[in-house]
Amino acid sequence: MPIHMDTRNEVAILAMDNSPGNAFTSDMIQQFNATLDRIEADDKIRGVVVTGADGQFFSSGMDLQYVMKLEVKAIKIFFKTLFTFFHRTFVFPKPMVGAINGHVVASALAFSMCMDYRVMQKEKAVCTFPEIDVSITPPSGCLAMVKYVIGERMTDLAFLSGRKFDELRLWPQAWWTNWPKADQSSTGPWKSRRNWALKNRACLPNIKNASAVKPQTACWPKTCDISTKRWT
Repeated sequence: MPIHMDTRNEVAILAMDNSPGNAFTSDMIQQFNATLDRIEADDKIRGVVVTGADGQFFSSGMDLQYVMKLEVKAIKIFFKTLFTFFHRTFVFPKPMVGAINGHVVASALAFSMCMDYRVMQKEKAVCTFPEIDVSITPPSGCLAMVKYVIGERMTDLAFLSGRKFDELRLWPQAWWTNWPKADQSSTGPWKSRRNWALKNRACLPNIKNASAVKPQTACWPKTCDISTKRWT
């Protein structure tokens, strides 16, 4: 199963387990959405922590070997499915925390930015957008969302350089924190954000949807209009 779910103290712990690298495939996205459906319908669950089961990667992004085996039409469907899933994460009605316990690469880094907060074990993880080094043009909607989170200048630096950030300097201070070695439990990343789950549960999703207006106008699902299988 690409997605493992455990519930502790009203928090759903989701572990991505799709070797190698916990990369995104259609099956993984489908199971992720099904799991989020269960969480959204369960009033006993107050929040979500997403982490990687693989010791090396939080996620390596989309599975390029899988994608390149698809026909053109299927590639378009995959990209639409992927970015629609990212948008769902962005507006999910319960707080979501990314517990980054390994390298986070390309679209997986964009995925982590869709969550409300991130913690990172900086001794273990590197975050990077390597698209320029592998001749992949990021979808415009993805770029718009990243700019919304970390700002235009930092987005340009990250994508144009392909730089590996071994610390969380990629994010503004308000968007991340360090995951201390002393607390390696799955619920550790949730502790500093638990107060979010105690806020007005009816109002929270409304605010998140309102916040999503800017990235959504940048055409989240429409970024998947790829007419060729070649990455140029």
